[in-house]
Amino acid sequence: MLAPSTTMIAPRAFAIALLLPFAAALPAHAVPGGQLKTLETGRWYCELPGDAQARPVAQPDEDFIAVPDSSYRLADGQTGTYLRLGTEVVMTSGPRDGVRYRLQSEATMRKLDASGKETPLRCVRAGDPAANLVDRNDPAGDETAH
Repeated sequence: MLAPSTTMIAPRAFAIALLLPFAAALPAHAVPGGQLKTLETGRWYCELPGDAQARPVAQPDEDFIAVPDSSYRLADGQTGTYLRLGTEVVMTSGPRDGVRYRLQSEATMRKLDASGKETPLRCVRAGDPAANLVDRNDPAGDETAH
């Protein structure tokens, strides 16, 4: 078989060079998860929800700080990394390795159990008014506060 001539290689390289900037503008997807994203940076406070007669119960041992580069830090200084695919978040290293969450909004998420079901524990990004807005994952678009 003959080696490709430089006249054949040049048009291919030119076509790839033309398309490369457009490929960089596309959202990153992991297979099969969802769109690759990061959490809003800042402190995430975790709590067990209350009801009409009782306030939420803080769970400070579950709190963490989301920092740049898909990383998190605990109050005692320990650090780790996480992966967010769509609404799913999994801690991939550090003291929380393997812990999973599901986002309900950009500022609220629920911890998942080993089978992937939501637990009562919720984590809310500190100081973010979006935590009290419409649940963006609710197809009905209910305007109830969370």
